[in-house]
Amino acid sequence: MKIYDSYKLLRRSGWRELLIRRDRIRGTNRFDFSDEGTQNLDLGPNESNGYYDPIASGVDSAFYYRRVESTSSVINIGAGKARAMIALAQFPFGKVDGVEGSPELADIGRRNLARAYIGFRSEIFSCCPTNFEGYDAYNYFYFHVPYSVGSLSLVLSNIESSIERRPRECWLAYCSAEPETADEMILANGLFERSLTCIADGRRVVTVHQHSA
Repeated sequence: MKIYDSYKLLRRSGWRELLIRRDRIRGTNRFDFSDEGTQNLDLGPNESNGYYDPIASGVDSAFYYRRVESTSSVINIGAGKARAMIALAQFPFGKVDGVEGSPELADIGRRNLARAYIGFRSEIFSCCPTNFEGYDAYNYFYFHVPYSVGSLSLVLSNIESSIERRPRECWLAYCSAEPETADEMILANGLFERSLTCIADGRRVVTVHQHSA
């Protein structure tokens, strides 16, 4: 990896992304971000699209130009092996957590977090995100191509109930190659307004929606 490329990556995405890039180039296998189809997990096709290594540019596109306060907390819904959580850790969130329905992926994710030195401020809850009851603790929500439409609808309903129960300013970021349906669902009840749409890597679209308290 060239020095100039390393410097650009360090400046844009932080030293943890540099660790991951070097691990891949050198083949040292400290991190496990290998793909996993639903057939390898205890999840049905309506619960997950499987795990496919999310690139950090989706997180960068969603949050790079936003001023994140240290009092804010983010949860990655459908955390998988914690790849997106590690990218989120470059921002000064007080907590970077995740919720993951596959116990196997959650365990791998925890190991990846420890190897990226953010285990002290991160936790992965091994629970189906549609049943997770802890959304009140967060004001940022990040999705990376995680669900079927039915499951996404249930998670959004839980987040909306959380906002109604504990009013606060919130942001919801969604990264997908086909975001149109999700975008309609997020905007449907009027709680959120779209504040950003951009292309992350030439094919994935990132949308950020804001709810003002």
